Amino acid sequence: MNNPAFIVTDKSVVVVDPDSTEKSGEMLLKQIARVTDKPVCHVFNTQVHGDHWLANDAIVQRFSE
Repeated sequence: MNNPAFIVTDKSVVVVDPDSTEKSGEMLLKQIARVTDKPVCHVFNTQVHGDHWLANDAIVQRFSE
């Protein structure tokens, strides 16, 4: 239902609308890992509908300190 995106910067990764489930968030993280080993530093959600932000938890679990 959503098209997650990520941007690799000099030091980290920015994710835009990670998707609608924790499982899809985990899949997105696997795709990011295929491109870079940099950490995700920011997540941007472009709207309040769940298909844009419900996968945030997978990212938080992976990169929280």
